[in-house]
Amino acid sequence: MARAALCAVAARGAEATFASKLAKVFGADVPVAAYQALHKALLGRTLLTPGIEVVASGLVGHEAGYDNARRVILVDRQLVFLAERDKSKAATLLLALVEEFGHHVDNLLRTEYSSQEGDGPRDEGAEFAHALFFSWQAPPPSGPFATFVRAGRVQRLSTDAAFFQKALQRHTGVQERARDEKAGPLQFFGAGRGHGARAVLRA
Repeated sequence: MARAALCAVAARGAEATFASKLAKVFGADVPVAAYQALHKALLGRTLLTPGIEVVASGLVGHEAGYDNARRVILVDRQLVFLAERDKSKAATLLLALVEEFGHHVDNLLRTEYSSQEGDGPRDEGAEFAHALFFSWQAPPPSGPFATFVRAGRVQRLSTDAAFFQKALQRHTGVQERARDEKAGPLQFFGAGRGHGARAVLRA
């Protein structure tokens, strides 16, 4: 979902406009050539997408995170289970996927499309989600957004726009965007009680 929305942003404007927009989120220290390469990858549908794993531990009490070394989004198993029957939790999960995709984009800009490396002082994931739905006016998602395979059965996860808007307001405010929580190669979303077997979430 986040990839499709960012593709739409890339398709709406010229390369220079796209680069200017993203520099406000991911930093002016990232070379313009990296933003240009990202723009080309989005339009050409060649962007490297992150894997998504549901984990029982390793998130240090957070609900989701992104592993920069492995280029994988990690989601707390308990959040996924709650999202199966609670649209508010499902909205939180969807927003977590969007934010961690933002961390993935930042990682690609700094390690795939340039050799800048490093990290900005703010939470680029929260900045990305806020910009995507407020500044860049992506429509709030509604309906099914992922499937989760548990015990051999496929569970469909869905939410609606109203719950998603509340999750945006709760997790992408000024303080949330300013606070970048990380440990080693991991960058985190939100706060919770992290709950190690792994499963796969398909978004």
